[in-house]
Amino acid sequence: GQVLLQTFELVRDVETTGFAEASLPGYRTTVLLRAEQTLGAEGGLFQDPTVARYLTFEVRDTLGGQYMLSLGGSFGHTGSFLEQERWLRTYRGWASLSRRLTPWLVAGLDYSYVDQDAVESEPSWVFQRSRVGVRLTAGAQ
Repeated sequence: GQVLLQTFELVRDVETTGFAEASLPGYRTTVLLRAEQTLGAEGGLFQDPTVARYLTFEVRDTLGGQYMLSLGGSFGHTGSFLEQERWLRTYRGWASLSRRLTPWLVAGLDYSYVDQDAVESEPSWVFQRSRVGVRLTAGAQ
């Protein structure tokens, strides 16, 4: 049978992050799972400190060695540290397709979607956004 290569890391501080990654040797697919909790200052809707919690899932695959496909999504909840009834919820999804053009140049096409809602007393924070991007990244390794 195949041996599963995996990485797990937990870092605790003002920000707590748990990270897990798994892949099979000889296969081109990587699966990532990240859980984060952050004490911070969000601004906007929140005038006091916030606690944000996010769970992110991502799958990456090199398609035939020429292309890299990445699909992912996340769910997040940000709330006031002092007033539990004030919150903001965020859902994200994304897809990315990249291709190496030369050893130092990569082209990519990206799509992302964000859906956000908040406590009913804050209707101005309810929104949805779709974004399409084209990129060229140059760099040496």
